[in-house]
Amino acid sequence: MFGISQLRPIDIHFGNVLQSAYRGLDSNGHSDGFQSFLSRPEKERIYRGRYDDPRSFLAALRKYQEQQVTASIQANGGTLEDVLQSFNQAKLPSVWYYRNLSYRIADASYQATIRGLQVEIDGKPLLLDGLYLDVTYRIIFVAYDTESLDALVTAFMLYVNSPLRGVGGEVASLPVCNMQGNRGFDVPYNIGSMPASFGDTRSISAEVIPGAHEDGRIYAAEISEFPVTVPLLRSADFALNVVVQDSINVCLSSKALPYG
Repeated sequence: MFGISQLRPIDIHFGNVLQSAYRGLDSNGHSDGFQSFLSRPEKERIYRGRYDDPRSFLAALRKYQEQQVTASIQANGGTLEDVLQSFNQAKLPSVWYYRNLSYRIADASYQATIRGLQVEIDGKPLLLDGLYLDVTYRIIFVAYDTESLDALVTAFMLYVNSPLRGVGGEVASLPVCNMQGNRGFDVPYNIGSMPASFGDTRSISAEVIPGAHEDGRIYAAEISEFPVTVPLLRSADFALNVVVQDSINVCLSSKALPYG
């Protein structure tokens, strides 16, 4: 029997990159909308979900918020008015993302770092094989005003192109991978971490989504293809897993039910 790693846990950890872009930011001087975004719990800022347009995302977000408020009322008390207010007003600004369904084997220079690996598990050697795969993520930024949209987009672009840390390290920089010297993030496998690497972050662009603000209520922009090179592993007689933290982000399913 052979075990292979999966892409979905890596998708979740990419969400942590998005979360990190807004951690520790000073809200002073920003719009009321962006200040409210920074004041919310992280799980209420970034969402995963395969939605084609902002309206579909907002419908799912309102449904999810209604479920959260209903559960809170059942546990702590409240009124129907609280539920209706949550359902009618989605919490924005927000960001949602998903991985595009495209797969390409990465450049040969990456593969040399992942072939024929050997690790020790419970005192026994384990041989691993694998490859690096090029994937892309679609990232959509949504706000009720243009100033908040500006802040969402530029904070992310600054983050993925900056090596700076905050005082005491509370604003974590993106680790620099050994491969190609590109920035990226660690994928924490149960046999040890493997680096995922970003493509050329200096050439990414966020384009306004046409028609998103036809009714004058929302503004949206998207990075249609954010490039990431991710590690996939294969082993004999061992289950390969990526360690996932449930607190990273929420996935809005078709029924708006979160899952890790």
